[in-house]
Amino acid sequence: MNLTIRTRLITAFLVLISLTAFVYYLGKTIANDLNDQINIIVKENTHKLILSSQLAEDVQFITKREKDLILSAEKETLQEVIIETDQALSEMNDRLEELKSVEDEGGLEDIAVFEEKWENYLKVYKKIRSLALLSTDSADAAAYELSVTTAREVAAGAVNLIQFRVKNNQKELKEIAVQTNGVYEEGSNLMLISLLIAVVIATVMALWIILSISSSIARAKEALKAVSEGDLTVEIKNTTKDEIGDLLNYLKDMVGKLKEVIGAVTSVADNISSASEQMSGSSQQMSEGSTEQA
Repeated sequence: MNLTIRTRLITAFLVLISLTAFVYYLGKTIANDLNDQINIIVKENTHKLILSSQLAEDVQFITKREKDLILSAEKETLQEVIIETDQALSEMNDRLEELKSVEDEGGLEDIAVFEEKWENYLKVYKKIRSLALLSTDSADAAAYELSVTTAREVAAGAVNLIQFRVKNNQKELKEIAVQTNGVYEEGSNLMLISLLIAVVIATVMALWIILSISSSIARAKEALKAVSEGDLTVEIKNTTKDEIGDLLNYLKDMVGKLKEVIGAVTSVADNISSASEQMSGSSQQMSEGSTEQA
């Protein structure tokens, strides 16, 4: 490939700039992927895990207050327990709606089943609360019977489901952590490979430029040395079309011109020598004629 030194240098710099830009783009892409994964962990999965854990705590709190309803004998204490429970139920409903807003399709299906089980429990809870407010032995016995049978059964179903959501969210966090590690390792490997390729390409281009320039300079040096020593028979070969190639062509033309000038001078000298010989012969003839006349 016959390229000028300027073109080769510009090409080398453009290639290096392109490789640098590619490595930067690759690093930026990997950083964005990692950032997206971290955002998913922080904004979605961690949030879902926190909400699911809080819901599990709400369920346990409300079921404990249910037992307090049965054990409390004073009206004032019963009212305090009911107020605490109602407040906990209100906060639980808010958290449940917030969880529904961030859950995926599978999570929404589980929440729908949880809501159904929880509604069944609340129906039983309201019966227990009504019986507890009567404050009679028979009512307390009936409330206790509902608490240890139906309420326990439906509450256990809701608790198991919400705990399943907690474990599922923990599993998702672990999976995302594995994916994030995979993205990091893959990105690191790609950047390392890109860096090695860039180093190889830069080395090849540097060697190409150095060898081509040094080869041209060596040929020009040999030709100039021969001409400086007066050897005009030197054969100047040029296989490149760069600036040094142009210099060799100019040197070749100069040597050709010098050969023409020297040839012309030699021809004139030969002609002068021949004329001198003719004049010498004529002089000798004139001398001989003068001698004969004398």
